[in-house]
Amino acid sequence: MKPNSILLRTPTATEVPTFLEAFRTQLGDSQEEALAHLGLTWDELAALFTSVGELRAIDADGEVAGFVWIELRDRELHIHAVILHPDFRGRGIGREVFSELQREYSDTINTIELGVQESNQRAIGFYEHIGFSSMERATAPGFRIMTKRC
Repeated sequence: MKPNSILLRTPTATEVPTFLEAFRTQLGDSQEEALAHLGLTWDELAALFTSVGELRAIDADGEVAGFVWIELRDRELHIHAVILHPDFRGRGIGREVFSELQREYSDTINTIELGVQESNQRAIGFYEHIGFSSMERATAPGFRIMTKRC
């Protein structure tokens, strides 16, 4: 079932802990290797979203469906994290999030880049379906970089 509309907005202070918990859960078994690759502790990584890029809540038909953490880097939009609550997956919300970001940044970016866990084949398939390609670029163990030209 496709939502009638989505809205990307600044999360409230009470929603931020929900993002951090979901972000940590999504990293799962890859957390230690990713943190070592970045040279950060969990607390340092968890604090980055307040100083690097912008965190947005994803509202779908008036409900918080998840979060997207983005950073504009010259003519590239880097997606640090896209997290959808399981109840909202498979409803076209992810596609709408990426469409909205492309509309918003259409005059600003040439590419969208993201990292995805190799074990998350569902996400990889989704990203490929909406036009992303894997890049041969060094990144944290267990992750791959994908890009899309806009």
